[in-house]
Amino acid sequence: MKELMIHVERIVRPVRAIQSRKLRMRRELLTHLQSAVDEERAQGFDEPAAIKRAVERLGDPIELTRQLQHTVPWIQRLLLTRIPVLSVERWEKPVAQHLYGGPITLLHVSILSGVAGLLGGVPSSYTALVIIKNLMNSGYWPAYPAWFFLVITALSLGIALMSLRYVLAAAAPRNRPDLPGTLRRAGTIVVLQMAFVVLTVRTGFDRPASVAEIIGNFAVTSIFLIGSLFVARKVASLRRPYDEWLTLDVAR
Repeated sequence: MKELMIHVERIVRPVRAIQSRKLRMRRELLTHLQSAVDEERAQGFDEPAAIKRAVERLGDPIELTRQLQHTVPWIQRLLLTRIPVLSVERWEKPVAQHLYGGPITLLHVSILSGVAGLLGGVPSSYTALVIIKNLMNSGYWPAYPAWFFLVITALSLGIALMSLRYVLAAAAPRNRPDLPGTLRRAGTIVVLQMAFVVLTVRTGFDRPASVAEIIGNFAVTSIFLIGSLFVARKVASLRRPYDEWLTLDVAR
């Protein structure tokens, strides 16, 4: 089976198309190859000989890749055109392995990055809007010291990085999420968001953050934590059909 999958992957992997279309190509070719192997074995050939004859019957891999590419809509071919100078293939696999817990498609990366951005940015933006509203009502515009912006920048980066770690860990291709790790990362995000509120209000207005400001930020953060976890686990389930294909070493 693995030998057949490797041969199929050599044909399909170079095709420029969205991953769901390529997955269908892989499955169709593998089914065709398996049927051919069964036919050859029925004629008396042993397993290695049957596989060799089935592969030969399928045709030239380069030509098959070209034929499959022609079946892809032009918009996909255009959007997924390779740029040789970037040498994407060199870093794509190791980056995916270290950051995303294994092979992952571009679509899944985009979803996770977007979710992490919302988780990291929306609660902070909500707090900023509340503060701006209070400023407009009071007519008082505080003069924040220079160090404040450095600390806020560091806090924002910390929130963004922890949000990314949170969704990436939740989207790891395993059956059950890492509950202790998920709770630890979620707690860290909440603490950083609370620090953002407290520091912003204390430095700018010389007063403690109000209950409404703290609860509002906590509520928004919690909603996005739960929503992000749900989306990340959905991505984890969507990744699984691709894992066995993307981990194949197709180098000759």
